[in-house]
Amino acid sequence: MKAEFRGGRRVAAFCSAVLFPVVLTLPVFAAVPSEVSNLGIANDRLTLSWDATAGATSYNVYRGYVRDLAANFYGTFLEGEVSGTTYQDPQTPAAGETFFYLITAANSSGEGTMGTNAKGVTRPNNYPWPGYAVAGKWQLRGYPDTAIHMAVLRTGKVITWQTDDGNGLRTRIYDPKTDTISTQTVNTNLFCSGHSFLPDGKLLVIGGNTFLFSGYNTSYTFDPTASFNGWVQGPFMQHGRYYPTATELGDGRVLAHSGNDENGGRNLTVEVYSTQGTDHFDLLPNANKFLELYPMMFLQPNGKVFHAGPEKDADMFDPSAQTWTPVASSHYGLRGEGTAVRYLLDSRRS
Repeated sequence: MKAEFRGGRRVAAFCSAVLFPVVLTLPVFAAVPSEVSNLGIANDRLTLSWDATAGATSYNVYRGYVRDLAANFYGTFLEGEVSGTTYQDPQTPAAGETFFYLITAANSSGEGTMGTNAKGVTRPNNYPWPGYAVAGKWQLRGYPDTAIHMAVLRTGKVITWQTDDGNGLRTRIYDPKTDTISTQTVNTNLFCSGHSFLPDGKLLVIGGNTFLFSGYNTSYTFDPTASFNGWVQGPFMQHGRYYPTATELGDGRVLAHSGNDENGGRNLTVEVYSTQGTDHFDLLPNANKFLELYPMMFLQPNGKVFHAGPEKDADMFDPSAQTWTPVASSHYGLRGEGTAVRYLLDSRRS
């Protein structure tokens, strides 16, 4: 800017500027690839090949049984982000069955069409593959034991154990961040025990196997933050428990139900583990009930515990009143060695 003055007064002002051209480059998005063509299967019924699709940077493989092929089902996702135009299925179809396959092409703009049906109508891709960065991926890794018991610790590590092979029970602590495994030993066989977390993040383990299908009356806690061995023996229960269930209550206490006792008979008693004062078990003298091994017990918001199975008849247990109230019966009787899951509470459900 330049100013001109006359008689002490500014009478004019001049401003000049230099303009520079600005070039704005907008990103160019590739079009979603079209349908994959010429899918072929080798004589081994497992090796697939197809033609390269223009604009594709990877391919996704879907598979299903021919008997399940329907107008709105085009297979279950099998493998994603395949870089080439061939793929070998690691699994053979069951005897008397036949797989069908569908390949889709993908790039940075998304996953392409699933092709057209016999009438020329485009098959909808209702669940496009989001990529491994979103969906994750299972990977095989070697492990020293069969992880019969497993629990995710407050540290993010995972503790597992199998059974005592005569040299003490070796528990493994797996660190998913470093993909490393450490070992800690406990002197009681915790095979077929019951376990539940305590409010402080320690793992409470009750019972175990004496090798004669009878149970120990021991308890242990595992502290995942311990600098050396996190296992500490706790108080004894009234009787042994082999295949028991441990259920944490809202106040931090833990119920012990069922299991075979030290003589191999069913333990009918209900005990409750408490950390008030010195750690101990209290017997609930009026709560006795014959339950199948590993009963399925779920804490309710009102403090009661729902017994869902595996028996045909379900009950509601009230720890305070030490009473069992029948709730319902299933249609198909005993579900031995089954499992149960609890739905999350949802205020939208009446």
